[in-house]
Amino acid sequence: MPEGKFGYNEHLPESAREPFMWLCQEAVSLNQEWQLYQTFFSDPEVADLISSAAGRTFQIIEEILRHDMIMLVGRLRDSPFFRNEENISFRSLVTRVPDMACLDRHVERFTGLCKDMERHRNKLVAHNDLTTRIDPDKSPLPGISKRQVNRIVKRAIQILNHVLNHYDKESEYDWDVPGGMAGAEYLISLIKQAQEERKRALFG
Repeated sequence: MPEGKFGYNEHLPESAREPFMWLCQEAVSLNQEWQLYQTFFSDPEVADLISSAAGRTFQIIEEILRHDMIMLVGRLRDSPFFRNEENISFRSLVTRVPDMACLDRHVERFTGLCKDMERHRNKLVAHNDLTTRIDPDKSPLPGISKRQVNRIVKRAIQILNHVLNHYDKESEYDWDVPGGMAGAEYLISLIKQAQEERKRALFG
């Protein structure tokens, strides 16, 4: 039984409890990965630092984070069914909480925000579209801005908070993972320290 796991709430209708729990955990993962991505790659000074220290390693990390965030967003916005099998997604959650008449409008707004990410998912991440890969000028993909991702993450959390508040006004979830980005920031500080020690060794 999933009692005690993050996102599980017995106040929700029984049919929605576990799907809601998994959606909460997906949203936490998305929020955490986006914070990590920004810590490493949003600040040009930090990005240059880690690139010079371990360029290829962090290129791989950047690609993994980007692809996983695209897949996370895709799962959150998925259609309720795929080949007659039900998905866990915001749109399937709507069908499990029929007494929340306005939830579908919130979910549709989220779905609209994710259209550009969905194209990346379908063309390059989940699939390897031939034209997009070989001749990208013929099938260009839209850019995805920091503002877009911020809005997607914020909207996902708002949807889940909206459902939670509807059924359990006493509960409040912390969507940030305990410890935050302390590990990433510590790693950056170690890289800076190593760079300084290298300079001292070279120049005395």
